[in-house]
Amino acid sequence: MINLSILKKLVLAAILVFSVSCIEKVDTPGQVKLDSAKVEVEDAPTEMAEYFVVFLKRGPKWTAEMTPEIEKVLEGHFANIEKMKSEGKLALVGPFLEQTGDSALAGLYILKVDSIEQAISLTEQDPCVISGRFIYEIVPWYGPKGLTY
Repeated sequence: MINLSILKKLVLAAILVFSVSCIEKVDTPGQVKLDSAKVEVEDAPTEMAEYFVVFLKRGPKWTAEMTPEIEKVLEGHFANIEKMKSEGKLALVGPFLEQTGDSALAGLYILKVDSIEQAISLTEQDPCVISGRFIYEIVPWYGPKGLTY
């Protein structure tokens, strides 16, 4: 079984590596080019911001079986993701792959909100959390400003 503490550290490291990989050095000293935005910035240090990483884990009601009830819960889960995205509160989201075990990681959110209380409130509105399909853990994280889903 995978140690969740080590896995969380690996996920955060992967997010950091991904974020840094979007920055490419150019010939002019003090200048960087952001590949995805095609924007050049002169003498600008990387701006950082506080985020909240929400680790969603399989909860007591998780099952691999796909029933009409579970389909409805998942539909609500995806609608909730779209709502957070449209409100500008969601920086990144996605599932973990190839996880096994009763409390395996299911996915994560990276939220752009002002407090852990707001992160808790948003997470507790997720139909998968409400139904017990997922449980969660929230970790404050300091990462590159401007992460967007």
